[in-house]
Parts: sequence; C-alpha cells; structure tokens
Amino acid sequence: MIHCYDMFRDQQSMSEEQLKAFLAKFDLKDCQGAIAYYNKAIAINSKDAVAYNNRGAVKGKPADNQGAITDYSEAMKIDPQDVFTYNNRGYATWKLKDYQSACNDFKKAASFESQSTVQWLNREDGAWCRNMR
Repeated sequence: MIHCYDMFRDQQSMSEEQLKAFLAKFDLKDCQGAIAYYNKAIAINSKDAVAYNNRGAVKGKPADNQGAITDYSEAMKIDPQDVFTYNNRGYATWKLKDYQSACNDFKKAASFESQSTVQWLNREDGAWCRNMR
C-alpha cells in the first residue's frame, strides 16, 4: 500500500467540510482519492497554487515525479515566491536524477530565506548542491 500523508499544507484555506473529506482520504492512504479531491479544487479555482502544490506532493508519493513536477511548475506560475513549492519540485527532480534542476530549485528556496533549506545547503549532505554551478 502506498502511503500518502503529511505532504499537504494550508488547511486553513479549506472549509471544515473540505478539510474533513481530505483528511479522510489521507487517513485511508487513498492517494487517488486525494488526487481526485485536488482535481476538483483546481477545477473550481484554477489559480489555487496551494492545490497544485499539494496535488504534486500526493502524486510524488506513488512516484509520479514527472506529474508532481508539472503541478509544482504550475503552482510556481501562480505564486512564484512559494518556498514550499521550490523545495518540493527540487526533491521531485532530484528523485529523477536531474541534479542541476534540483539544485537550482533548492537554491531558489534558500534565496527566499527558507531557514531549513539554508541549513541543509550548509550541512555536509547539501554540499553536492552548494558546490554546483
């Protein structure tokens, strides 16, 4: 069973009913149900960057990294300063072994003063990216 959990944020923008429905999908580890939920949210509001970001996160759990990257890129068009989206797309491109693109996204997230990304870049495990041109 594929686990899709803890990859969403900004629940405050959801109504209580929407949040309960969405959390039920995650509690059941129902990635396809969660994707369907975000498909509906995007159909209602195609300018919802958080919905694209969160759908990308769900897609990445069952290893649809290319689909996740597409969603993250769409979210970036809507909100080009969302550090979460840059980190998420960086991780998805890293999983596809596109290290240059991943590093570019991680460095962009760091430029927005994402403390966790800055700290990671400064640690030993971030050296590969820190030293990449």
